[in-house]
Amino acid sequence: MQDENKNKGGRIAKKNSEYYGKQTLRDSNTRLAKLEFGSLAVDCIQAATERIAQSDFFLFALSKVNLKRIATEDNIPSEDFIKVIEYCVNELEMFDSVLFANGFLFFSGICSKF
Repeated sequence: MQDENKNKGGRIAKKNSEYYGKQTLRDSNTRLAKLEFGSLAVDCIQAATERIAQSDFFLFALSKVNLKRIATEDNIPSEDFIKVIEYCVNELEMFDSVLFANGFLFFSGICSKF
């Protein structure tokens, strides 16, 4: 009976992604965002995509600490990042609006291609 409760080794189940495919062509949403914000939009969408893929269950928290990381690591001011992402949520429906309103980024059904 005690043998049943022993750790049998093996890997711990992963909750995030170490690798995600990046399409070689930009989708129409990225192109529309670029028309609105220039190359800043492409940088913001790429940063958001990377963070979502690295987050547990593909759910990225838009906390002050995480926004500061984007500002320092990707050189995107927090205000600019939020402005672009709000556009992507509200106008392009790229990210889930309910989760965004509660401080999280998650791909909507329209954009989830992982």
